[in-house]
Amino acid sequence: MNEKGNNKVLLIIIGIISGIFVVAIAIFLSIKFLFNDRVKTVSVIGKSKFYADGYNLEYNGNWSKKTFSDETEGLMFKKSEAYIIPLGNSALSEMEEKYNFDFDKESERKILYDKFYSYWNRSNNKLYSGSEDFKLLSNNTYYATMNYTNTLNNKKGKMYLIVNKNNNIVISLMSDIKYESNNNDVLDVIKTIKIEKMYNNELSNSLSSMSNWNRYSSLRNDKLGLKKSINGGWRILENSEEYWVFKDGKFWWYKSYKNLDDNYWYGTSEIIRGKKGLKEAGIDESKIDSITSNSHGKVKEDDIYYLKLIPSKIISGGVDKSSTNINGGTFNMVWILVDHGTEGIEAQILNIKNYETSYYFKLND
Repeated sequence: MNEKGNNKVLLIIIGIISGIFVVAIAIFLSIKFLFNDRVKTVSVIGKSKFYADGYNLEYNGNWSKKTFSDETEGLMFKKSEAYIIPLGNSALSEMEEKYNFDFDKESERKILYDKFYSYWNRSNNKLYSGSEDFKLLSNNTYYATMNYTNTLNNKKGKMYLIVNKNNNIVISLMSDIKYESNNNDVLDVIKTIKIEKMYNNELSNSLSSMSNWNRYSSLRNDKLGLKKSINGGWRILENSEEYWVFKDGKFWWYKSYKNLDDNYWYGTSEIIRGKKGLKEAGIDESKIDSITSNSHGKVKEDDIYYLKLIPSKIISGGVDKSSTNINGGTFNMVWILVDHGTEGIEAQILNIKNYETSYYFKLND
């Protein structure tokens, strides 16, 4: 075969090899694409939730829940024994008031960062660097990091500081990062954070102050309601005739219990009992335990109600003023029913919006 023929055969062979190579790449990419899709599908299906105080995190099969030696629960990363541990949380509003800064102002966020940096920089954990600012994590949630070395075992890790302004919460997390590459694995979990509304501590303190379980009054001289239920009629324990009525998901507020035809508000009510009710009100549901224990048997968990009242009618001086006086607002209150046996039922009320407390007695069932 002459040289021209040899070159032709060589080109054919190269073309075949190139074709095989292209097909091989295509097959490899197709398999990789399908495999990655399968992995993604499996990881999504296999996700679980880790619940902490005020929030939860989603995690996949690379992580597992673990209880550490101090009974703290966290997440353990199986591949390299890195972990995520919740350290605690606090109300952002309290931090802003205490340290005089506004998190909405980027120039003042470092005040919060520096306070935590100083707090965490202790004898066993030495901080040596960090982000020194807050980055957007997701859904109006910001995070900052601080690197540390544990002086007892020389392990390195990160502190995570998470802030959500809308839910009034500052969350602290700790991670032991064996290899720097695990930082992304930790961050992937933290990005799934779903934050609940932070408890309003001022509101909780107001609720805790309601410990006078027997407000006797000369006004309590009528025949009283004895049924321990929110339904019925309630008169205020003051030199006033103010009167509430609850029945079948409706409410009435009267200026005077002596005149139920004029000067009143009317609307629908949403009533939630027990710990679920306190949580809905933005109060730490664990408060319910101290309330019941301090009541000496007069208050049970289901005797605590959260009420959301939506007015739809206002009658004043015989005139319907609903169209001008109702602005879409609601009444939000916590009612604690106190059982005085044959002496009747009392209600201690906390106004969610202004933290005012008041006392009522059950006039009728």
